[in-house]
Amino acid sequence: MRTPIPVAAILLGGFLLPAVSARGHAQDIVGLEDCSRAQGADKKLGCLQSNVQYLHGLVRKTDAAAQARSREAAAQIAAANARTEQLAAEVARLKAALEKLEKKQPAK
Repeated sequence: MRTPIPVAAILLGGFLLPAVSARGHAQDIVGLEDCSRAQGADKKLGCLQSNVQYLHGLVRKTDAAAQARSREAAAQIAAANARTEQLAAEVARLKAALEKLEKKQPAK
């Protein structure tokens, strides 16, 4: 006796089959041209050069944004370190003042 195939499995298979067969033509990066459809060596080479230029620009843009975030983070860290040093100096000053007050009080 055969076990029935669930309807969900049939529907899922119906959606996945076209996706698997079209996988070779899918674009992974938005903005890139599909050079496999270009006719002739010159057009394919031009398409590939265009893609390389696009990716190079994307890398430069991403690098500039990462450098800006890095500089901002370094500035925030420096500010936090300066504030920590100020607070440490204030704590040391308060400890010294507390010790001075404790010495002035008579022992009980």
